[in-house]
Amino acid sequence: MIAFVGNESSDIMLYLAITLKQQNRRVLILDETKRETIPCFLEEGNTTDQYEVVKNSIEQHREIDYLSGHRFSSFDASCLEKLKEDYDDIFLRVERNYDETWTAHCKSILFLSDLQKDSIEYLKIISEIRQPDIIMLRNIINCKIKPKYVLLQLRKKEKETKVILVPYRNKDRRYQIENQYNNRVRFNQLSSKLRRGILEILCFLVPELDKRKIKKAFEVAGKGI
Repeated sequence: MIAFVGNESSDIMLYLAITLKQQNRRVLILDETKRETIPCFLEEGNTTDQYEVVKNSIEQHREIDYLSGHRFSSFDASCLEKLKEDYDDIFLRVERNYDETWTAHCKSILFLSDLQKDSIEYLKIISEIRQPDIIMLRNIINCKIKPKYVLLQLRKKEKETKVILVPYRNKDRRYQIENQYNNRVRFNQLSSKLRRGILEILCFLVPELDKRKIKKAFEVAGKGI
């Protein structure tokens, strides 16, 4: 299970999921940002199987299995284990007002965010709980900033965390907006630095896959599903 933390991470998370699906991997996105909860199934007299209820709640979103609005802490251990058996990759989009339940279940943490006033402060809070494996910041204000500055704020050494800084480009933002409304998700003309950053994340997530195959899958997926 991979945790996605940060502001404005949904578009990159979707690009990653669609590319992995192109490689015939089973992908589920758990999005807990809508603040709903799964009812408690452990109350006395309630024999409902949570897993069956959850499976019936999963929807198809751009051909990716998607479950939204449920706090991760609401899942029982049995349900989570069954979901892990069903899917090769589970992406958890963590709510800003989170609890720390998810940290023990996620093998990796990605911090993806636009570079905003509170981004570094939020990153500091997350890093105190668990250090992200990769940090990608989109420099929407085009300020002069280097990876070493980000790591300095976290008091971390560069070898512990990969920092990817992506400059603002209009076409990246256009894809981000258009894909919210279009039936097909397209990202075949992303800026070169964002493209390289996403490919780097993909290689980190699935190191067992050949890099050339990942790149090919990314190109095919980016043309639209």
